Parts: sequence; C-alpha cells; structure tokens
Amino acid sequence: MYSSLPESKRKELTRVPSFAPKFPDAIDTQLSPTILICGHGGRDMRCGIMAPVLQDEFQRVLRASGFSSGGDANSVIDAPDHANIGLISHVGGHKYAGNVIVYIPPGMTSNPLAGKGIWYGRIEPKHVEGVVSETVLGGKVLVDHFRGGIGEDGEILRL
Repeated sequence: MYSSLPESKRKELTRVPSFAPKFPDAIDTQLSPTILICGHGGRDMRCGIMAPVLQDEFQRVLRASGFSSGGDANSVIDAPDHANIGLISHVGGHKYAGNVIVYIPPGMTSNPLAGKGIWYGRIEPKHVEGVVSETVLGGKVLVDHFRGGIGEDGEILRL
C-alpha cells in the first residue's frame, strides 16, 4: 500500500534519521515485546472503555508468563524478561475494538514473528491469554482477529 501513495504522502510516513537527535530518550527495543492498545476514547467510546481493561489483563497474563511489565518505578524498557504495554491513539476501525498491535522485536530470535508488528481487532479480555501464548510466545498469528501486519523492512503481512 505504501508504494501506491503519492510521493508527498510517502515522505510524511518515512522515518527521517536527522530527527533522531530530537528524541534523545527514544529507545529502539530489541528484546522486549510491546503491546499497543488503542485507547482513543475521544474518537470512539468503545476503545476508551476496552483499552484500560485490556491493559490490565495483558499485564496480568504477561506477568504470569514470566515477564515484568511497565508501570514499576524501576522498570526496564528493553530486556528479554520484560514486556512493554501502552495505550495509543487512534489506529482506525473502532468498530473492531479492542484494537491491539503486538510488536515482536528482532531480538526475540526464537519467535518466527521477530521484527514484525501484528495488528489484531475485536480483542476482548478472554482473548488476551491466547494472544500472549500464541503470538508473543509461540510466534503464531490468531487468524480470527488478524487485521494486518508489517515487517521491519515495511513488508505488508497478509494471510
């Protein structure tokens, strides 16, 4: 899809290395899986209601699976036994709440999805355990919830 955009739009979406110094605290995670949950309640109440519930459930399930997770004062950002969980702004398709992006970093080399972001829709608390066991730990995509994905090189993932 990226290649079909006009050049002006592509430039807006392209990472600009010269901007990196403007974000000195940015960390390029290599080891910690990251779970991003759409919590844009101002755009659609469904995500605003579902996101905090999903965030709590992901924290519970990931901790039970041996990961520490964000929120602790001494929390690390990037380590093999750590997972990052955060609420983000609008990602589209609020009728598919909860929208969740699961990023498996390149350093999780035992996971076939390493270096990929998998976007799921219609995730409810009852699905979180499956997302963690199948995708984060097992490297498998949950077909029933899959809305798309992207690789490190910008490759669009489809089933």
